[in-house]
Amino acid sequence: MTYKVILKPEADLELLEYGSFIALDNPAKADEFIDSIVRYFRETLASFPEIGVKHFGDIRKLTYRGHTAFYHANHDEKKIHILHIVNLTKPLESRNIKF
Repeated sequence: MTYKVILKPEADLELLEYGSFIALDNPAKADEFIDSIVRYFRETLASFPEIGVKHFGDIRKLTYRGHTAFYHANHDEKKIHILHIVNLTKPLESRNIKF
């Protein structure tokens, strides 16, 4: 049972910000790091949509390499919507992220 994994624009923007920050020191490493995070979340959630811990309501979260993906699984459509990918060293409230 494979799900299609979709990154919402907010998650893309958050990854772009991380990549830009890492690229200040090492551009090649930035691309590699972001690619590994996206690949992990896509591959894992496509096969195991319920692997994450329940966060709030029907939102789940899964962490990899210090970054947490908040996502929603639509079982009828077999789609995973990744809403945010953040480093939780900065609280969600200070990022204006609310579920």
